[in-house]
Amino acid sequence: MKTLSHRFYLFYAGFIAVAAAWAIAQFFHWLPNIFSLCLFKSITGLACPGCGTTRAGLALLDGNILAALETNPVGIITTIVLAVSALLFSYDVFTGEKVLLTTAQKAECALKNPRVLISALTLILMNWSWSIVKGL
Repeated sequence: MKTLSHRFYLFYAGFIAVAAAWAIAQFFHWLPNIFSLCLFKSITGLACPGCGTTRAGLALLDGNILAALETNPVGIITTIVLAVSALLFSYDVFTGEKVLLTTAQKAECALKNPRVLISALTLILMNWSWSIVKGL
């Protein structure tokens, strides 16, 4: 039977591989921009809570911080979290430590605190409202 940490790292390795391939394809504009991948927006016509996150991340990777902020501030946070977690994953693979798993477990515990969870949800709702108002 596989341990929690083994399954976590296998899942994360797959996630990193797919995310990296997709990010590289987006960065070099290898994918056609013919449709939205957002099912929520396709059905409702409204921006979803994550709408603009990808565009903000790509703007950040292009060095355009202002455009990233204007598109979706959460995209900057998401991009930074993904980059740091990829670095932690690499560190864990090379050292055999479990820093990424420990960090993920601490984040999960933090989100179980009602104040932290309500604050995070409030910020997400505010960002979502802003995305809808600006017509993302």
